[in-house]
Amino acid sequence: MKTLLMTLCLVLGGVALHGQSAAKGDYTGSWEYEVLTPEGDYRGVMKLKMEEGKYVGHIEVGDNKSPLKNLKIDGNKLTCSVYAEGFDCNISGEFTGDAFKGGVDVEGNVMDMTAKRGGGGK
Repeated sequence: MKTLLMTLCLVLGGVALHGQSAAKGDYTGSWEYEVLTPEGDYRGVMKLKMEEGKYVGHIEVGDNKSPLKNLKIDGNKLTCSVYAEGFDCNISGEFTGDAFKGGVDVEGNVMDMTAKRGGGGK
C-alpha cells in the first residue's frame, strides 16, 4: 500500500511537457505533487505532454514509469487513472493557474492531492 501511495503521489506530482510555457489552458510540463495519506505525505512528479492534439502523460517512481490511462483534460478539469500494485487509482481535480487541487481514489479511499507547475526535469 505504501508503494501504491508513493506511486500515486508521483503521478499527481509533476507533469513535464517539454518545459512549455504556462499559457492559459496549457497544462504541459512538470507538476510537483503531494498526496496526503494516513500513512504520511507523498511527493513526486507527474509529466504531461501533447501528442497528436491530445494530452498524454506518466508518473515516475524512481526508475519506474507508470502511464496515465484515460487521461482527459476538459477545460481546467483533469481525470485519469494509473494502475499501481494491483490497484486502479483514479485521479481527478482542477487546475488554477500553475496549481492543481484534487484527489486520488483508491478503492473508495480518497486522499487529497495538490500540485504546482515546475521542477522534475523534462
